[in-house]
This record gives sequence, C-alpha cells and structure tokens, in this order.
Amino acid sequence: MEQSIFNLFDAINREGIDNSTWGLCQDIADTQDYFGTKESFALQGQFVYVYVTPDSLMPFMDRTGIKPTYTLSFEDDNTTINIYQL
Repeated sequence: MEQSIFNLFDAINREGIDNSTWGLCQDIADTQDYFGTKESFALQGQFVYVYVTPDSLMPFMDRTGIKPTYTLSFEDDNTTINIYQL
C-alpha cells in the first residue's frame, strides 16, 4: 500500500468518520446517478469518497496534505463530496 493511501485511511479512522459518511467505490459510470451530484461524469478506477457538510471539522484530514481528486456538489444543500483516487 502506498504511504498516501495509508495516510488517507488513517485520517478517516482518526476523524471517527462512520460508514454513513465515507465509502469505497470502483468504476462509476455516472457520478450524478451514483451519488446524486450536480456534476455528471465517469470515474474509472478505485476511489474513496467522503461527504462533507459546511459544519464538518476534520483536522486530521486537513493535516494529511492529501487533496481530493474531485470535489462534487449537490443540488439541494451545501454538502459536498470529496473523492480521492487510490
């Protein structure tokens, strides 16, 4: 496992993020259909996704220095989803 991937999983664990807020996905045909986002495109490969609300404080995620590959938005609220390619 690459160090950056280990750091990402370690940060998710330290944040105490539960399975309702993050997950794994692979080869998504359409982000809009899969996640319900405004943006619509395919994701090829393996990814970690983390839902982020405006009041989310994630100091361990911020300290990793790992930037999301994509940040997508939703139609109905201010929630975003950060997607990290593995």
